[in-house]
Amino acid sequence: MVKVFISYSHDDKHFCDNIKKYLEQFGDRVNVWADDEIKAGDEWNETIEEKLREADIILFLVSIGFITSRYIKDNELAVGYARRQGGSAEIIPILLKECEWERVDELARFQALPIDPSDKRAQYIDKWDEDKRAPVYNSIARAIDKKASVIIKNRQVREKNERLQCYREKCQEFLSQSPDLELSIAHQDILREFREDRGIGEVEADEAFNEAKKPFLLRKENRNRYLDTVKRYLSVGSNLSAVQIQKELKDRQLALKLEDGDISALQPEIDRLTELQRAKEEEERRIREEEVNRGPALIQISADRGALVRVGNEWQQKTERITVSGYELELAECIAITMVQIPAGSFQMGSPATEAERETDEGPQHRVQLQSFFLGQTPVTQAQWQEVASWPRVEMMLNPNPAFFKGANRPVEQVSWQQAMEFCRRLSRRTKLFYTLPSEAQWEYACRASTTSPFAFGDTLTPDLSNYNGNYTYESGPNGQFRQETTEVGSFAANAWGLQDMHGNVWEWCLDHWHDDYRGAPSDGSAWVDGGESSFRLLRGGSWSNYPRHCRSACRIGGRLDARNGLVGFRLCRFPPGLVS
Repeated sequence: MVKVFISYSHDDKHFCDNIKKYLEQFGDRVNVWADDEIKAGDEWNETIEEKLREADIILFLVSIGFITSRYIKDNELAVGYARRQGGSAEIIPILLKECEWERVDELARFQALPIDPSDKRAQYIDKWDEDKRAPVYNSIARAIDKKASVIIKNRQVREKNERLQCYREKCQEFLSQSPDLELSIAHQDILREFREDRGIGEVEADEAFNEAKKPFLLRKENRNRYLDTVKRYLSVGSNLSAVQIQKELKDRQLALKLEDGDISALQPEIDRLTELQRAKEEEERRIREEEVNRGPALIQISADRGALVRVGNEWQQKTERITVSGYELELAECIAITMVQIPAGSFQMGSPATEAERETDEGPQHRVQLQSFFLGQTPVTQAQWQEVASWPRVEMMLNPNPAFFKGANRPVEQVSWQQAMEFCRRLSRRTKLFYTLPSEAQWEYACRASTTSPFAFGDTLTPDLSNYNGNYTYESGPNGQFRQETTEVGSFAANAWGLQDMHGNVWEWCLDHWHDDYRGAPSDGSAWVDGGESSFRLLRGGSWSNYPRHCRSACRIGGRLDARNGLVGFRLCRFPPGLVS
């Protein structure tokens, strides 16, 4: 029932009585009260205030007596207007007799009744003769009933929403006790009885349950995202201290809006992942140790070594047939990687201050002593990549065809450092030998092949010996063709150790963190993974798009772990244990 309060001047009681009379026809929805219903012995002021506070609709019967009544203005009008402003009651002015009612702010804001059908504006009841007022009273009663119907409907919606909210809260209570978000049989029965007692339908209950489940699903998703971050720290390693890692993980926790309790709940899984990582590292160490006493049988590999010699004012290219030791790493029928044995030795790493177009990050020069290792004769090709990409994943999926410049025997490009490492992990798992990327020192040592000149071929470079931007020259070297794409690996002459494409074609990933120069660099040929920028790794060799100065043996740049573009590939390395942590 909708409660209606009538505020009026006692001079207008007959108007009040008529309105009450016509509202009786809607008695199933409307309960009308006016102060003539105050019983003997009741405290009239308290009763009026109580009825005003309970009313859903407040009718102000407007006349000169109404708007001049001090009691009405200070009590009924003030309280009614305050309740309307608070959204707990509706106000309907009903115009009885002509007066300056629109000057009363608490009334002028609202649409008044009755509405004259002829001009659709509110008019005074006494405009009509007494014997013609029946339709007017009836129209007022219908308008009030219409307002009451809206209030009832809104109340039903509100009560329904309150019931659903109670149901959602009960769902949340039980979901908070279910780590897997699957309710127990007992909780299902409690919820079923709870909704039946409150008249909640199954469809509405399901919607309320799914709504209650959303924050838990988001929380579960954010927990998984936090775990993914932990996995990345474990998988790529870090030169950060444990304290710094914990600080960064705390930042991640706050960004995901996870509580400390969430992290505590994840701790067993974090411990498990940590133990798995330790086991994996131990397995890799074991493989490296076993590899000392076994490996593929060595064969002799023939190659054409290239060199540039100055004859008068011209550079002439010379080649000679050489033989080096190595082995064929078979991946599939007709798909193999040629690994060349690099001899043990030492070299002066970096470029001298006198080398043309050198950068400061190429110094200071320092002596490095290296053990023997194996290095791919060429960068990894697209055919080789596609084969290994079809093998079972170790830590991440691999796109079998990432390259921009397509060709089975062209170098694979558009691969990140992380993806290159996944390639190495799959190969290591399949062969039981430890394959990885070379350290920066190993790469430059192998590239130079005992030379000290800017290039393994001599003091300059030509497009006949390497794939780079031939529109540009180095020192007195000639210019030539700019191919504007990768070329098939092995298309050019090798260096003195039988390695091809060390200058140009694609940049090649190394293991090391990026450092701005060589101060503090290892002297044993191992990867430099202490300090520096751990999110950046070394790239060496230049590419098809670069100037010849970028293809020098000493030139170095850095790239993000996840960077991919058409200039970057990699080659395999296999070396004795103890050189990479």
